[in-house]
Amino acid sequence: MSAIAYATTTAAATADEENERLKAADIERLKASIGDDATPLPTSTDEETKSPEEQAASLQWLRDRGIEVETPEDRTRARAIAASMTKLKSTDQNTRTFTYVHIPADATVQMQEIQGVVYSDARGKGDQLLTILKTCFSTGTVDADALRRVAQSTHLGTQESGEVLSKVTPASIASDGGAVETFRLADGMNLYLDAVSALKSLPPNTRAAQLARQCGYGEVPLFGDMFVGRLNSDSQRNVSFTLKEMAPDQPWLKEAVKQNLQKQAREAPYRSGGMTADELNAKGGQGEGYSWKQTTEDVEVSVPLPSGTRGKQCKVKFGNRSLKIDVNVDTGVKLNFTNLYGKVHADECVWTISDGVLVVTMEKAKTKEVWPSLDA
Repeated sequence: MSAIAYATTTAAATADEENERLKAADIERLKASIGDDATPLPTSTDEETKSPEEQAASLQWLRDRGIEVETPEDRTRARAIAASMTKLKSTDQNTRTFTYVHIPADATVQMQEIQGVVYSDARGKGDQLLTILKTCFSTGTVDADALRRVAQSTHLGTQESGEVLSKVTPASIASDGGAVETFRLADGMNLYLDAVSALKSLPPNTRAAQLARQCGYGEVPLFGDMFVGRLNSDSQRNVSFTLKEMAPDQPWLKEAVKQNLQKQAREAPYRSGGMTADELNAKGGQGEGYSWKQTTEDVEVSVPLPSGTRGKQCKVKFGNRSLKIDVNVDTGVKLNFTNLYGKVHADECVWTISDGVLVVTMEKAKTKEVWPSLDA
């Protein structure tokens, strides 16, 4: 098998494995969601003998100590508020508005700023986009065979797990009216996406993936239409996020990588798996015909060369924000990065050929600046 055929086969296998992993993650979210709805609030004999006043006092005692307790009445009330919100207008009393941004999966369709209408009183507290956007994710068909296959692969072998999984069907997903998942971009900033986008085989959203890279997450697979919104951490209310704030020079984006590195560092001692702050700081990636990695001081780009390529056939040009590679061989190797993520010291950049690979080393203008992607 040729090197190209091997690479293609390996890439296809990796893509299949990644799709299965994404679908398995969708199943886990569904299991949790359906499990919550199907499981009644646990009660004890003592609790059942308490008066309504005593039960209310017990719930309040728990809530005063930061323990979240949801009763069947809470769920019923939440559904009633959600239903009434679909009919709200900006001219109604006791309402307020805010804006958020729609990122279509189709890159040829322009992004759009949308106005949300919510209650201005206590009913509007919390992230209301989780309710508003449900209908946006209610379309699309879940593949029954893929659902069954992935569900079986995530079965834990227990009776309880089997009972929950038996309720996960294309019909049960559709009847829920859409499921919204959030992806944290920065403090108070979220992407909102279809929680079962992989199971629906939705198309990749390249602009949303690019936004995630700008926030320091490297390559994140994101599918289907998405939305960006802001939640005020103090008031726990949605506030406006505008289309103008999608520009790469916006202050919140510049702070996002730093915030996420700090968050990773704080959480690392308390969780297993995931990516540590040091790992994120060294994050690189791959593109067509090249791979790249970084340290706190340098960015290194590696380009495999055709056998027998000599140094005199290679032309590498550096700019403060650009890199151009031109290899004069029959197959042709041309790479042109006109807008690197960060500035480099062009005079300090070098390139070498080692074991058939052209290795470019660029010195960062800002030491310790994390590049979530090679190009902005």
